[in-house]
Amino acid sequence: MTGGALLAIPAEEVRVDVSVLLDSTPDAVDAIRIGGIDYYDGEAAWLSPNVAYSLTWVNADGEEVTFNRWQKTGNVSVGNLNGASTTITATGGGTLTLNLIRISLQDFTLFTEVDPNNHITVVAQQISADVYGNERAYLYADKGAGHFDNFTHYVDFIHNSGDWIVCVWVVANAVGSLDQLITSPTSSIFVRTYFAYGLTRLELGELYGGAGHGASYMTISNAVRYYLKIEKYGNSIQVKVYSDANHTNLLGTLTRTLYQYEGGYRYIYPLCNYYAAVTNHDNINVYNLKC
Repeated sequence: MTGGALLAIPAEEVRVDVSVLLDSTPDAVDAIRIGGIDYYDGEAAWLSPNVAYSLTWVNADGEEVTFNRWQKTGNVSVGNLNGASTTITATGGGTLTLNLIRISLQDFTLFTEVDPNNHITVVAQQISADVYGNERAYLYADKGAGHFDNFTHYVDFIHNSGDWIVCVWVVANAVGSLDQLITSPTSSIFVRTYFAYGLTRLELGELYGGAGHGASYMTISNAVRYYLKIEKYGNSIQVKVYSDANHTNLLGTLTRTLYQYEGGYRYIYPLCNYYAAVTNHDNINVYNLKC
């Protein structure tokens, strides 16, 4: 996808969902150029709040449109807005719809913590946990019904040691540990570490109607920090795994087509373990959830 998230992730960004409605005449607008980057219909740009970006219409040859049939708009500033929508119209039938959705670095101390054995330590942007299979331990935040629909999230983590199952990111429509989310009639999407065949895996999976529905995974190493970029659009989701905070060195990509698409998720978890009455455990750190 052309464009995408800014390399140096600021504390806050605004997502611009680009919807280009074109007329059927020759040499119609093909893309919108925002701040020098071309975005096509259905793509999302990530912009800093309260910054003015140049905005022009671009034809199929990548040329800025200058003939009279199209109006060139000077600057667009997303402003200090949240959940708002505005439309910029060009003469001849082209429109750019800006759906402004703010994402920000989360404060874990404001999340609801379920920790019956005091195995989780939380500061603003870090969770340190040593969770066991014989307890239900997790953190979550309620963002409101349908809040997470199409999105890009960021989170990073270190799996220090262990031989169990713990999620470092979940969006869901129910509250509970991972085993409880499995039995929920609603859907959830998760990214978890999972010990299997002597190796630690990172898995992207989906839960719905009392069952899991496939998983995409890669092998990871203990005591290594991984940086995740999680992108969902419609019924497709992918997790890009990087070795660096600027998200430039890509190690692998996990992908799924969702079995059940509910149109949005209410709860987000930066930590969620699986209960199975065993003493297996995981020691893990989670950092810098941005959503």
